[in-house]
Amino acid sequence: MIQKFWAPSMAFVKISIVVFIKRLFGSIRAYTIISYCLMVFIALWAITALLVNTFQCTPVQYYYDKDLDGHCMKGQVKFFQTMGSIALIEDVIILCLPLPVFWNLKINARQKIALMIVFSLGGL
Repeated sequence: MIQKFWAPSMAFVKISIVVFIKRLFGSIRAYTIISYCLMVFIALWAITALLVNTFQCTPVQYYYDKDLDGHCMKGQVKFFQTMGSIALIEDVIILCLPLPVFWNLKINARQKIALMIVFSLGGL
């Protein structure tokens, strides 16, 4: 069950972070557009991962019971590596989303760098 619900649960976490960033920078039109596009992309990614994960074997029960007559899709490993790569790209985009706003703040360079480092700690 963990494998089935990993993508949807990650999607909820990512979308909540994007909504938070949108609330912070909602007055900037570009951030509103990027936020909505990113939320739709993340939702589509999660739905795709859930559906492929659920229906990767024919019949679906074959995934759990190999005694049945059936088969699973070829290229499972490549598909899930691709989905993991897309998830990583989403994470990097979300992490970098607020950085341009921080860089344009009217504070000295040392404070800008410190602020960006604090927000970038989420990448750990």
